Amino acid sequence: MRFKNFALKELLTTSTGLPNCPETWEQLENLQRLAGFLQCVRNIYGKPIIVNSAFRSEEVNEKAGGVKSSYHLKGLAADIRGTDAKGNAELLGILKRNISQIDQLIAYRSVTTKCIRFIHVGLPEEGIEPRKQVMEK
Repeated sequence: MRFKNFALKELLTTSTGLPNCPETWEQLENLQRLAGFLQCVRNIYGKPIIVNSAFRSEEVNEKAGGVKSSYHLKGLAADIRGTDAKGNAELLGILKRNISQIDQLIAYRSVTTKCIRFIHVGLPEEGIEPRKQVMEK
């Protein structure tokens, strides 16, 4: 499967310096679903989406302060952002309009400016109904 705007390497990138490779076929399949979803969002948004973090190995997740049940570990979550604050708000709106496909959506805001810094989007596991959770932090 080919995605015009997202590469596997981009979904595996980490700034921790630790190894960060999927170990199971399920994780790889989940990453394909995630990339497909992000591509659909990108097609609507019409501008680049920057992936801060997607798949995380257990070590990377621990170093990033992620919870042990994080969907990043399964390849089903990404922390994304647009190129600026206006873009982040627009991206959040698109994601909210597509909430029926999303398990968890969290907008992380700056404490000082209240602008969205990044957005966590998690997809449900295959065959599971999305919880459609929307939160702001």
